Amino acid sequence: PKCVYWEHVGHCGLPNHIEGGMATMFHFDETKDLIAPWKADYQCHEGFTMYETMYEPGHKGWCREDGSMEIPKCEPSTEATDIVFKLYQGKNKFFRRGDKNTKTAKGIVFAREFHAGEDRETMEGWQVGCSEGFGRNAAGTICRSFGFDGGVPMNV
Repeated sequence: PKCVYWEHVGHCGLPNHIEGGMATMFHFDETKDLIAPWKADYQCHEGFTMYETMYEPGHKGWCREDGSMEIPKCEPSTEATDIVFKLYQGKNKFFRRGDKNTKTAKGIVFAREFHAGEDRETMEGWQVGCSEGFGRNAAGTICRSFGFDGGVPMNV
């Protein structure tokens, strides 16, 4: 083989197997003359839970433009945790800005970590989800979990 940098290969080397799971399908960019995939579908083995990526749907792995990759992670289901967010709006309900189909919301974000088998209806353990270092990326992640296209931090 001849070793070259990723820029010359045109892919990042998505793995066939990940810890606790495997690739089920690879996707190729037919507009480019590449011999390797740029995106893959993954699934976890039985007894494992997937931590999904940001790519829709979250079971996808993909190559970033800088040659690195984003792949989902599989963890034993007995050890899996999940962070859930909720938006407390108080008296501030949804308000509209721009055209009539644009919905925007504001409020205080609360976060709660749930462990495998834990009751998700409990009201205990919620914490204010935004503090020092909270920025556009965190706001976007939280707002996308509510079904919005993105988000921005606000001074309160």
